[in-house]
Amino acid sequence: MAGESQNPLKMETSKDNPPEIDRLILLDRECDLVTPCLSQLVYEGMIDEVFGIANSSVQLTLDMVDAKATEEGKKKLVRTPLSSNDALFKELRDANLSVVGPKLQKKAEFVTATYDRRHNAKTMKELKELMGCIQEVQILHHSVTIHTNIAEKVLTMAKDPKFRSRLDCEQALLSSTDKKKCLKYIETLLPPPGAQQTIQKKQPTKAEPKSSIADIIESNKFEAFDILRYACLYSLTCDGLPHNALEYLKREILQKFGFHLYSVIDQLFDLGMLKNPEQPTIPWSVLCEEFNLVVEEVEENSPTDIAYVYSGYAPLSCRLIEKALDVRCPFRRTEETKLLKSTGGYDIYQGWHPEIDSLLNIASGGPTFHSTQAHTARNTKSARKDTVVLLFFVGGCTYAEISACRLIEKLHPGIRIMVATTKIISGKSFLNAFDPLSRHK
Repeated sequence: MAGESQNPLKMETSKDNPPEIDRLILLDRECDLVTPCLSQLVYEGMIDEVFGIANSSVQLTLDMVDAKATEEGKKKLVRTPLSSNDALFKELRDANLSVVGPKLQKKAEFVTATYDRRHNAKTMKELKELMGCIQEVQILHHSVTIHTNIAEKVLTMAKDPKFRSRLDCEQALLSSTDKKKCLKYIETLLPPPGAQQTIQKKQPTKAEPKSSIADIIESNKFEAFDILRYACLYSLTCDGLPHNALEYLKREILQKFGFHLYSVIDQLFDLGMLKNPEQPTIPWSVLCEEFNLVVEEVEENSPTDIAYVYSGYAPLSCRLIEKALDVRCPFRRTEETKLLKSTGGYDIYQGWHPEIDSLLNIASGGPTFHSTQAHTARNTKSARKDTVVLLFFVGGCTYAEISACRLIEKLHPGIRIMVATTKIISGKSFLNAFDPLSRHK
């Protein structure tokens, strides 16, 4: 499930050429299947949920990017980059949604105040100082305009009663309260009896190609995945779905959304995301207690706990990373430690650390390993002061988890964290990966 390797990426090392990566931590998505099912509450994660981020950019309508857009071109889609090169986005990307509005307001007030200075600038020195910063302010002004429009759309969705109901359901499931109400909520997501999920037939225009069966499947799929998403969340946090409810949801989803979803449901059963209460599992309450996953009071403005990314829930994956970075728990061989393999300068041992292994067994029961690469000692003059850690999520990670990793780095002085993953995922895209029709697009 997880592993740690000392200097694994650079095989040839010397006193004058220290390794670039000090630690590699591999984390399998299977160790934490709950987090991808939740609604992300950090700014970047919410943008991904609402608009969808692809290749560090998002598609926006032209009027969201350019206030001077003509009436004809307002709805034209333009791809807008989202990266830390934008100073404002760098500041906002990891912020909880509750503090995004006030932060944007402060930036807007700063831009307005800077522009107003031109009325008070009377001397050449004052004019020179103003012109020196006006270009940066204009760039900030453009960025504030874009992110204000994005935030408006995101916050509108966040205030929607349907979204609030979803959050209430998620919070209740995480804290193991009011399970019956949550199960009833999941059932309300199903279409009403007799309703058939099809696209309204209409005469296609020249600009609109005729809808194919694949188009119909695509349009209905995300609603079905939304139901499966919460069914999986219930199953994982309540130690399984009641047999009658499980069969009812399965039957209703297949009948109302199509039997092409049968393979998706089958895979969710195989992965353990959907299960009966009779199946052996680690109780969710035990996980919450051991890893302190549910935090009652969280500071969202100046966070000191990674639970802020989900307003009170700390991703299990990131709690495992915190344990892995705990300097008090280095790799320690015991009598039970077994040498699995020795090759290419690596000795790969079963297990990691008794304290860590016991927690990992609670989390998923998957195997752990530890490998140390043999290399010459670093030259103290050329060695970096910071320890560079590469975190690799196998199976994908969310933007909220990346934000949590940035806070972990901030809370661990002397450690620099690099995050890599097979894919950036959200609740929708995570389940979408199980659909064979989407996999080949």
